[in-house]
Amino acid sequence: MKRFFLVASLLIIAPVYANEPEDFAAFLDRYQVFKKERDAQNNSHTARFSGKLTFKQEAEKPAYRFGKETGAEQNEDCPQGNNYVQCLVSAEATITSDPNDIGGRAYVMVMAGTSVLDQNRRWLPSALRDTYTLVLPQIGRTHTITIPAPDAATVAQACAGNDGSPIPLFIGYGAVMPMDLELARRVKLKSAEFGKQYDEDAYAFSRARFNGMRPKKHGQFGEVTCRPVYEG
Repeated sequence: MKRFFLVASLLIIAPVYANEPEDFAAFLDRYQVFKKERDAQNNSHTARFSGKLTFKQEAEKPAYRFGKETGAEQNEDCPQGNNYVQCLVSAEATITSDPNDIGGRAYVMVMAGTSVLDQNRRWLPSALRDTYTLVLPQIGRTHTITIPAPDAATVAQACAGNDGSPIPLFIGYGAVMPMDLELARRVKLKSAEFGKQYDEDAYAFSRARFNGMRPKKHGQFGEVTCRPVYEG
């Protein structure tokens, strides 16, 4: 929260810098206009999301009775047409971004149920406050992202106690615009003059999170199920 108070205090004392070559006060005035317009744009969005999942599918195996082939039976591990998470080979998610976000830096998050894929391509049980999957330095109209299949430990955790309900796969993003990044850069410089530290990356992420969460810029791009456990 300190970073937000710092920005607010700089807005209040902006006239102090009015005669400086950098003209910080004038920039703050322009930023306030930009922010108001940007927040209005962000009340709705046209971002869209889609995906492609590839599953291992094993061929039917011969069925025998009394030593004679009687037909074929499905392979229970990864049968034809399955969508078992245990058989997931690869996944791709495509973002069609909101035109108002093009040119900004985008923070992307991928989720499977309540699990989230972090920056190190590890599946975490739930999202931490500053967790995201990757950064697109400059978002364009469309981006396709390859998502790694979960490891055995993650699958076991996801399927523990699962009642057969599908596990939805989501992707979403939030964008921070060049004007926001410039504000963060300038505030960092001003903070240094007062012997203070300022985390411009944290501010950028907070703006991106606001941009992505308020209008819910995320969507489902597929779903998986847990392989049934047969007893007996």
